[in-house]
Amino acid sequence: MKSLLFHSYEIKSAVGQLRQVLSIFIACHNLRVNEFDAFIAAALGKEPAPDAVYITGYEEDIEKVRSWLTQEDNVTADRLRTVVGVDDGALCLISFEAATGTHVARRLDSSEIADDDILPRDRQLSLLSAFRNAGGEQRAPVGTHFAKTSDSHSDRFLRVSNVLEEGANVRLIAFWLMPHLWKIQIGSVMVDTSGIYSIALTAIHEASIRGGLEGTPLVWSHRSHQGIADIASQQASAALCLVSASTSGGLVQRLVGQGALPERIVTLFSLATPGAQDGHVLCDLTGQNGKGIQRIVNHKATECPLCEKHFHLIRIQGDQFSVSPPNVTTLEIKAADLTEQIKAEAGGILGLGAFVAYRRGSNGRIATLGLRVDPILHGELSEKNRAALTSKRERWHELLRRSSSVSTRHVVAGSYPGSRRIADDVAEAIRSSLRDNNAPAVVTPEQLRNSSPLANTSTIVIAACIDEAKELLSVSRTLRDVQEDGSTSYVAVADLMGSKSERDRLRSNLTFGQHGPGTFSLHTLFCLPLNCYEEVPSWEAEGQELKRVIDWADDCEIDVPESLERRIQFLQKAPAEGIVENLFWPAPDGRALALRSDFTLIRDARRDPPATQADLFAVMGLMLTALRHNEDVNRRLAHNAYERVVLSPHNFDRFNDGILQASLLRSARPQELAYGACDLSISEQMLDVLMHALPDGDVPEKSEALLEFLVALLTRRMSLHTMHMVDFCERVSKLLPISDVRGLIARYLLHREQSGRSGV
Repeated sequence: MKSLLFHSYEIKSAVGQLRQVLSIFIACHNLRVNEFDAFIAAALGKEPAPDAVYITGYEEDIEKVRSWLTQEDNVTADRLRTVVGVDDGALCLISFEAATGTHVARRLDSSEIADDDILPRDRQLSLLSAFRNAGGEQRAPVGTHFAKTSDSHSDRFLRVSNVLEEGANVRLIAFWLMPHLWKIQIGSVMVDTSGIYSIALTAIHEASIRGGLEGTPLVWSHRSHQGIADIASQQASAALCLVSASTSGGLVQRLVGQGALPERIVTLFSLATPGAQDGHVLCDLTGQNGKGIQRIVNHKATECPLCEKHFHLIRIQGDQFSVSPPNVTTLEIKAADLTEQIKAEAGGILGLGAFVAYRRGSNGRIATLGLRVDPILHGELSEKNRAALTSKRERWHELLRRSSSVSTRHVVAGSYPGSRRIADDVAEAIRSSLRDNNAPAVVTPEQLRNSSPLANTSTIVIAACIDEAKELLSVSRTLRDVQEDGSTSYVAVADLMGSKSERDRLRSNLTFGQHGPGTFSLHTLFCLPLNCYEEVPSWEAEGQELKRVIDWADDCEIDVPESLERRIQFLQKAPAEGIVENLFWPAPDGRALALRSDFTLIRDARRDPPATQADLFAVMGLMLTALRHNEDVNRRLAHNAYERVVLSPHNFDRFNDGILQASLLRSARPQELAYGACDLSISEQMLDVLMHALPDGDVPEKSEALLEFLVALLTRRMSLHTMHMVDFCERVSKLLPISDVRGLIARYLLHREQSGRSGV
């Protein structure tokens, strides 16, 4: 079981400001300080950065954490202070206190937080997050629907047993259940299904060891609607009744009809309309502002429109029923999936060497894709991009002028490469027009935190690009302390954040000030939605796997081609500056992969200056990012418990230039190329594509990307069914000698596949 349970959710303050909350539940009473520090550090390093951190647990666990965080020079406390601050209630400790039998929210200094919304909101949203993450909403596969124990029909139902597979979730629900059984005289705890026994038993145990229960109540199940008529009225009136989930409130009404007291009925998860049921609800799954789970429409068995369509009926009998795997569909890329605005924005900078792949930032994190802004702002103009860039540069100077004021005290240079040069240029340009001849000072975010407070001043915050929110949110929090009643302008050359919701949340937070939304300003020159980071960039995975190929070859006394060792050395050095060219393995004749024909997604890609490899990789990344966040559910690259969408193998036929195939392989996520987890026919379609890429003396260009396909299989970025993987690698091995990198990797893949099957 996990020692700490993390949930992240978004809330809107009373004045409309969006805030990200990281809710942490202490699931293990034996939590140790080093374990706590490690988990917190990892959580704070993820995006999006939280605006507030709530740590929840029983009183003794919270006091233990409080003692750790109040020690001098505590590293975790410093991290929390940097990210959210600890003085204004952004760090909240929520505990269940035995003296009162209630949950209480306190600050780090033990003072109580007088906010009536914190406790119900954290209970509501942390449980909603747990429910959704565990797949508690069960959707019927296409062509089927469910018959519930109430005999109503629906295409969805709530399956709490999925949530309880994680033991930490059991303890979280029991924690919020505590006040409902604390020092209450009950004869038993009555549950609707045996699946939630664990919650009842955990709650009873925690209450008993803290003196909240006398004796140990019996826990038993009435088997939902099936056995409710057998409950005696004296049993019902003396019991605490737990309902696992409800979509209509019907079961609760039947319990009341059997004699259960409404104040002793607790529904764990509810989708019922307000007022439709008595008793208490721990988590209303409808959420807030429409961000919860959509209400489920239940149909009478005799009036079910799904039955009329001859949909297959799955009868729910406890937890023992068969549900098909998530529906798997394929998606073909269309030029219309990328908006004309994004095409124009990206097309205006192709050929400048602006896009760069696999680059390490100043914080040590490696971005799959980034931007070099110097060529955009200062590079030589060509006939191809003169009109677009001239307009953009004029707009840039206008934004800087609008962001400057006579009271400017600081120009903050973000850590994104290129930010410092822009900040220095801005400071020099406005220095002569300021009231204070010594201003403005160009500072880093760290130096800004050490600045003395000075009211009625202004700050310009420069970020060459915005690809994550953490740094700017930290600067915003710092400015609240060092610049009272001042003005702030955030200026960036490009916004690269992939999610519109994340962009909107960042804008809401940065522009919110003493006068509400829009107090401050945020200006960007380009908006290029990109997923700039992934857990393991393809080039990092490639370097790791190529080393394994060399180790295997050495064990087998096989000579390793020099090109393979050169590639490893190149990849080791690459993150220092990033890669603009040579992202991909060259064609068999040694030529770098380049466009051979017109590119339908972006016009003039081949026109001088031609698009770089990083440019084409970026365009494909823009396309896939747009599909991942597409509002049209039929055109969305989704991957969850209910649906999986993979990129159709036919995409590799449509984009048949080797460089486009390589760009698609490198920019796609592994789940989007997981043909080995699909129907055999889809994997076979991909096998046909790979067979078409085999060496052919008459049409050598069709095998340009063969090595990139092999690397995708090597790094497991793409998968096939075993029979197809073996078939392809055997064909490569027959056509190419082991002295060829392609032949060597194919033989290694066969070895790895055989070793995996034999358990080696």
